[in-house]
Amino acid sequence: MKNLLLFFTFLSFFSFANAQYDLPERSYVNEAIAPFYHGVASGDATADKVIIWTRITTDAGSANVKWRIAKDSLMQKIVDEGVFTTDATRDFTVKVDVQDLEENTWYFFEFEDEQGRLSQRGRTKTTPISDISNFRAAVVSCASYPHGYFNVYDRISERNDINAVIHLGDYIYEYGLNEYGNHPQRKPSPENDIVTLSDYRTRYSQAHLDTMLQKLHQQYPFYNIWDDHEFANNSWRDGAENHNPAKQGDWAARKSAALQAYLEWVPIREIDLDDKFKIYRSLKIGNLAEIFFLDTRIIDRDNETSPDGPNKKLIGEVQMEWLQQGLKNSTAQWKVIAQQVMVAPMLAFGLTLNTDQWDGYTFERKRLFDFINNNNIKNIVVLTGDIHTFWANDLPFGKEPYNADHRENSAGVEFVCSAVSSPGLPFSVSQALLNALNPHIRDSKLDRRGFLILDLKNDRAQGDFYHIRTVNQVNNVVNRWVSYYAPDQVSTLFKNKEEEQADFTNIDFVPRNIRDKSATAIHDRDMGVAMGAYPNPFIATVGLQYYVDKVSNIQLQIFDMSGRIVFEKDLGNRGRGLYYDTVEAGFLPIGQYRINVTDGIHQIGRNVIKAQ
Repeated sequence: MKNLLLFFTFLSFFSFANAQYDLPERSYVNEAIAPFYHGVASGDATADKVIIWTRITTDAGSANVKWRIAKDSLMQKIVDEGVFTTDATRDFTVKVDVQDLEENTWYFFEFEDEQGRLSQRGRTKTTPISDISNFRAAVVSCASYPHGYFNVYDRISERNDINAVIHLGDYIYEYGLNEYGNHPQRKPSPENDIVTLSDYRTRYSQAHLDTMLQKLHQQYPFYNIWDDHEFANNSWRDGAENHNPAKQGDWAARKSAALQAYLEWVPIREIDLDDKFKIYRSLKIGNLAEIFFLDTRIIDRDNETSPDGPNKKLIGEVQMEWLQQGLKNSTAQWKVIAQQVMVAPMLAFGLTLNTDQWDGYTFERKRLFDFINNNNIKNIVVLTGDIHTFWANDLPFGKEPYNADHRENSAGVEFVCSAVSSPGLPFSVSQALLNALNPHIRDSKLDRRGFLILDLKNDRAQGDFYHIRTVNQVNNVVNRWVSYYAPDQVSTLFKNKEEEQADFTNIDFVPRNIRDKSATAIHDRDMGVAMGAYPNPFIATVGLQYYVDKVSNIQLQIFDMSGRIVFEKDLGNRGRGLYYDTVEAGFLPIGQYRINVTDGIHQIGRNVIKAQ
């Protein structure tokens, strides 16, 4: 990605000024939803089941969390309920796979703690088995917290004309403070490169405290796949560009830690308990579509820097066979491939610009499209993220050479969505130049953040591209850039002057408010909230993630169980916001302790255990 941006920079002589920041507070903790500060979410909805998710903030060793799901927003028509027990082994997350639901039906869900305090209510929808004429999803990727506000999520959450959200990865980023993005109000937590399980959990906690992401999760089911930054930049099976074993330890250990946190914090179904890295799966949308979610990053990818050749793998043998047979046997009208990296070629004078995408794995790409052509599979639609820019592409891999003028010999179409907040280019590149070098690229926009609305109907598949004004500050301006569609049985894109409209009516949004606004026992109204201690138990280093409500001079303290202070550190003035501070506490004897932050009058904290 970075090499590609450098290339495009050479194509332009534009200059741009540094963005000016006029910003509210950074992360926000809503006391009204205690102890479920991280909101609610749902995901991987099928015709008869759905994942519902939350996280409880508690000082207890474990928590019994009630859940219920209903057909009405008042939670009077309960269809199922139960109790989920959670503890520190899963970072107090709650993830329920609700079964035996009705197809194509909206449901509402909520959680309740042992004191009767309620979470926000969520809204979710199962998929159809029966014939339908329209399916619409918002498509997003690449949400870098330190680059700015998640205005994209906020704008989608205000739409009531879609069925679901497809997230193509980079849900979080692994970089430390000022390594990738330096928004003054959006500092990453923790401030180091995330490597350990505690690090990844803390970073996910920060993301889920963002109210814009919370709002979107509350209204729609997500279908998530990971990209590289859920692990480390330019990840592959045995390493990553942003992983140095000498400094960051064993790659397999880091990869496993990232996986565990992902499965805890993201509402995704674990489909293979013997191989939890297996996230490639398919989803049927009645007769209209089947969506194939791929993993082009972790499970079997070879290093992009290795020479291209017949044995170089992007998705690997097992996943390739699964995808080919799935496409061949699918009875759906539209075969949608949701994946991470651009499929269409992007060359400059015959030279590959970016080996991170399918251009670095051309033999495997040819194998896939040879299969599609030989089996006469039509209506292929690819959804792509990763690249932080918008693209509308034909896929020039037909049986004969691609002819852009006559729109012939394209094997499918590709819609590439830009980023939620991650940077693209600060300028546009001439479309004429791109077309001259790559005639199958119908359109592109490289200098805007935004999202895609995928609209599938019987006569066409359309992508409506939307961009937002800024991520530097909270802003509600959104504009449609362009729309492209592929007619049924025609594997090439045409521009449409009009955006598509839903031919269905959604039920009302679930209210943002909740019924019970009592304060939590671990919240000090005059100070803030302690979100969690990481790791716990600890061996050498322990940290506290906490939120302060107002500017205060903060001290960090560790107490033994007799109440004696065994460690104290002045943290200085802290403004309102979310923080994560660590202590090298390997000197402490094995036992139980209390780690607190205090303004001298009030204090918040967690009980922790020194294990070795």
